Amino acid sequence: MEKNSRIYVAGHLGLSGGAILKELIKRSYHKISYETHENLNLEDPNRVFNWFFEESPEYVFLCAAYTGGIKTAIDNPVDMLLKNARIQNNVIEACYEYNVKKLLFLGSSCIYPVNGEQPYKEEQLGEGRTDENWSYAIGKLAGIQLVRSYHCQYNCNFITAIPCNLYGPNDRYELDSSHVIPALIRKIHEAKVSDKSFVEAWGTGHVKREFLHTADFANACVGLMENHDYGDFHKLPHLMQVFSDGVINVGSSIETSIVDLATLLCKIIGYEGQIKFNGDNPGVESKLMDSSRIAALGWSPQISLEDGLQRVYEDWSHNQPCSC
Repeated sequence: MEKNSRIYVAGHLGLSGGAILKELIKRSYHKISYETHENLNLEDPNRVFNWFFEESPEYVFLCAAYTGGIKTAIDNPVDMLLKNARIQNNVIEACYEYNVKKLLFLGSSCIYPVNGEQPYKEEQLGEGRTDENWSYAIGKLAGIQLVRSYHCQYNCNFITAIPCNLYGPNDRYELDSSHVIPALIRKIHEAKVSDKSFVEAWGTGHVKREFLHTADFANACVGLMENHDYGDFHKLPHLMQVFSDGVINVGSSIETSIVDLATLLCKIIGYEGQIKFNGDNPGVESKLMDSSRIAALGWSPQISLEDGLQRVYEDWSHNQPCSC
């Protein structure tokens, strides 16, 4: 990418898209396009194709998706599959039709098989059933295959980055649709303000997750778009299998139990009560990804979990205070 390249960030108000937009601005890119859902409904193929015809983006970050926590996934499997399929199919097809030079599509760690060998390598994609996020995972797997297919059939420079569990600004704090970090932040903060003696959390607390701040993820994604093409991935560690062509994991390579996460958040927030886990929806025991490929490109995360959580809590408590 050149500093005057026309760049489109789809999903700029979201967790990953917002961070990528910020990283692009930080690196002095100045022809960046982004649209709200009201201005450009990515589920509508006519509006998507018209927009691409008028704007002619050269580089596209496809971050837009219908997402939510595990409860949202369980309660809305049809929306998880159909909405995401429409969004990604429309944008990916438009990238081909209007000669986009490079596309970066975002996958998700939930697409890896629950019983797969860990840490998950990219060639394990599609080898088995995922967790309760099955509909979302199927949609993302289809998107990865579509990205790869455009390369195989038309030699398009389309690639996929798979993040581990992301956290950062622009996260969702509604308790019925949030991921584990924003949910715990809100619950613990409200318990502190209300002087409650305990906080109830889902699961057993013993499952482990790999977390990455969105600023680190954005740094990786923009670096991939600047410096690495589809063909470069074949030079990276461990043998590429067919389905994993053009795919790269982006993670911290550090797992943290939910008990330890909650304890760390209590320390940051200043809450001295208890965390009581109710055992409901315990979840997959572990989801560690192998990020050796992107490490071989010279990337590594710079923000520790404690520092990242401190930043997130300060940002949310100052700018998005809850009504207690």
